[in-house]
Amino acid sequence: MKQLFIFLFFLFSSLCFALPNIILYEQGRIIFKIADNAIFDEDENFLYSISDSKFYDEDEVEDENECIGTIEETESSIVVTILDNEEIFEQKEFSKSSGNIILKKSYSYGAIIDSVEYDEIMGYETKRTIYKDGNIYFSIISEYENDNLKKNTYFGKNDSVTGYTLFSYDKNNILKESYYYNENNLLLLLTEFDIKTGKQIKEQEFNEDGTIKKQTIYDKNTGNIIEQLSYEQTSQNPTNSTSIKFNDK
Repeated sequence: MKQLFIFLFFLFSSLCFALPNIILYEQGRIIFKIADNAIFDEDENFLYSISDSKFYDEDEVEDENECIGTIEETESSIVVTILDNEEIFEQKEFSKSSGNIILKKSYSYGAIIDSVEYDEIMGYETKRTIYKDGNIYFSIISEYENDNLKKNTYFGKNDSVTGYTLFSYDKNNILKESYYYNENNLLLLLTEFDIKTGKQIKEQEFNEDGTIKKQTIYDKNTGNIIEQLSYEQTSQNPTNSTSIKFNDK
């Protein structure tokens, strides 16, 4: 929550002269409201103060106060940077032409950087990339159809496809199933969801030859595991299974 507060401070300080009242959005949600050299939450509770494109975790800005973030306004976007010990911890970029919706955000965890890109018009998450020591570790590209996530494609270090997930919906656009395939188009994981609670209710893992490896049953309300069945494939008992039941209380 503190990180969100910080980025709002950055935003206001660069825009306060041109746009005295600003609202920032992330995937359809109001993140913060900026006005009167301060940042507020969506219920207009005070969070931070702003001065000279910097924001502070104080009601009043004084020389000894520590700057916890900055904000930069470009011709097309607003970039909010959150600092941790004077180093970049988080950055968020918002599109001015699209009504201040988020375009990109990134988090730094030592040698790891988690970067997410969004569709400028619809606000969908379109790409996620994990960097390690400055190099791409893996990435995910997401595709949508009729406002629904239809496919996630996974890429490895050398930018080659390592697998993908397809998503299936009912007539009311509620998620029913997901199917994970490896790079050779072999189905390895099938997950079923309850259309009322949205929680997964069954998960089946498969071997590359198409035989079932393991099946897990979940409670539709709590999401807790109810039962797991492990299958041992032998020539004598091709469907031999071992069942473990769990107390879902």
